[in-house]
Amino acid sequence: MNRSNGSFDLGPGSRPTYAAQPGSFEERPQERVSFHDIWAILRRNLGMILLILAVGMTAGAFVTLNLDKTYRAQSTIVLKVSDARVTQTDAEIEAVELTRASVETEIDVLRSREFAGRVASVLDLYTDPAFNPLARPGMTEADVTAAERETVISKLLTTYSVYRSGDSLALDILVEYGEPVMTARIANTVASEYISNSLDLKMFDVEQSINFLRNRTKTLADVLALNEARVAGFIRENNLDDTAAADGLRAQLERVTALYDLAVAGQTAGQDPEVLRAQITELERQLRSRTQAELELLKLERALETDRNRYQTAVEKLSEIEAQADILSAGARQVSFAEVPQKPAAPNVRTALAFIFVGLLGLSFVAVLLREGLDRRIWTEVHSGRVTGVPNLAYVPRVGRGGRRGPVPHQFLVDNPRSAFSESLRSLFTLCMNLGTRDRSQVIMITSGLPNEGKSTIAVSLGVSAAADHPKVLLIDLDVHRSGVSNLLKVGLSDVSIGEVMQDPELLAENISPVEELPGLFLLNFRKDSEISGQLMTGQKAARSIRWMRENFDVIIFDTPPVLIVDDASRLAPITDEALLIARWGVTTEEVLRDTAERLKRNGVQLTGTVINDVDIRRQKRYGYGGYASYYAYGGDYY
Repeated sequence: MNRSNGSFDLGPGSRPTYAAQPGSFEERPQERVSFHDIWAILRRNLGMILLILAVGMTAGAFVTLNLDKTYRAQSTIVLKVSDARVTQTDAEIEAVELTRASVETEIDVLRSREFAGRVASVLDLYTDPAFNPLARPGMTEADVTAAERETVISKLLTTYSVYRSGDSLALDILVEYGEPVMTARIANTVASEYISNSLDLKMFDVEQSINFLRNRTKTLADVLALNEARVAGFIRENNLDDTAAADGLRAQLERVTALYDLAVAGQTAGQDPEVLRAQITELERQLRSRTQAELELLKLERALETDRNRYQTAVEKLSEIEAQADILSAGARQVSFAEVPQKPAAPNVRTALAFIFVGLLGLSFVAVLLREGLDRRIWTEVHSGRVTGVPNLAYVPRVGRGGRRGPVPHQFLVDNPRSAFSESLRSLFTLCMNLGTRDRSQVIMITSGLPNEGKSTIAVSLGVSAAADHPKVLLIDLDVHRSGVSNLLKVGLSDVSIGEVMQDPELLAENISPVEELPGLFLLNFRKDSEISGQLMTGQKAARSIRWMRENFDVIIFDTPPVLIVDDASRLAPITDEALLIARWGVTTEEVLRDTAERLKRNGVQLTGTVINDVDIRRQKRYGYGGYASYYAYGGDYY
């Protein structure tokens, strides 16, 4: 939608207007929306904007202030590595596992239901009515059912969250709850319980390691003692404790072998070679047996040494872990403690009201656009020209100061000749005369679409204004249904009908009377039952009557009934030179104005232009509706 000077252009979807003639109103270039136009739209809708803001801000403040308050507290823990492990390999594996996945796992532990259950036990939340709606006086945790326990844990988990920044080992525990003291307690208890739990887990691991090493040491000690006994028995059985026995056997073997060699050579007497040979064989057997026993002893001793090393290693590790158990620390430390919050974190009244205000401004702007777009009333000459296809000839201000309704218009013209009202009528009459035929009197028809749009007021006022410049002006009251002109001038109705007068010029002359206190203005009216027929207006007798009026008066003004109510105005097309269509400022709708203009044109009425009547010139200027009515009183009174 494009808005220009207070009216909306609905674009291709709007109703068609009549094609403009060269030099007509429609040849003006399309006006563009300016900042002044936008400001004018906002200014004239300021009341609605303020109302929306006032109601919206009041409602928003009421809702915001009545929302449940939420307090916020935060504690921080830092994970660390200080574990005792049975072997160096275990320690290395633990160090490798402290990665992002490991830290995320610890976060999952903090958010686990098992851990939350322990926190709830420490805080005694199972018997707290705020967490357990079914809590009863004198109730203990042992009385809590499984369903109640799950309810408490679920609510506790909704109160706190665990965050990690980047790859940091610091974990932030953020708690949001409706009671400040409990908010800080939950934050600190979650942190302390996690630290305590991590220490308990490490202590459990250490104790498991100690028990394992103690059992392992005992087993290794038993195996070592058994193996030592086996070695000792093996030594005794094989006489291996005599280290010189092997050398003695070798020396004896060498001596017997030497004797055997001499006996075989016959160099000795009294020595039987066979006996010596048997001795050699026995000594060799004893020596081999001794050697095999020594080799077996070496194997047993190496196995025994391995058992001793295993036992020693287990004893040393056991001593190390038992020493570390006394100085074991938790896997995390608390570096930030939550304090009891002094004011709620939510709702943030200022921020909420700021967002509400911005939202209401947007809503107000939309409401303004809808209101302006749906406003089909005529406010500007651009709007009326776009609707009718003819130019607007005048803005006629409302009579009275400050936009208030004042005295009778024609009397006001006489008393205030330099007023904006007077200047607008003088300008309108000048346009009518310049647009008409100069070689004969002008017959001007004043009409409107519906009643109460000011056509009779304009007819009388235009007649008075014309009488100021011309000696004789005839005002004919053809609106026999209401006789608006006669009532304004406070003149009674005549006894003749329209048909009688139009058929007899002499009777016409007899019923025309001057208006008292308004020199140069004459009035012709008719009785209530008069009718206007098309044949009556096109007959020869009617032509003579019209000719007589043109010859005896300088200007002839017809005040006709509303076009959309009575068809009389359309029947006057053959005898009128021009027609003025009256629209009441801010009252007449574009549908009424369009339909009226279309009907007049279809019936051959020469529609000269529109007149926007009853303009509140102060409001027009203040709210930027466009037009120049406020300048009519240039050099005169501003009303």
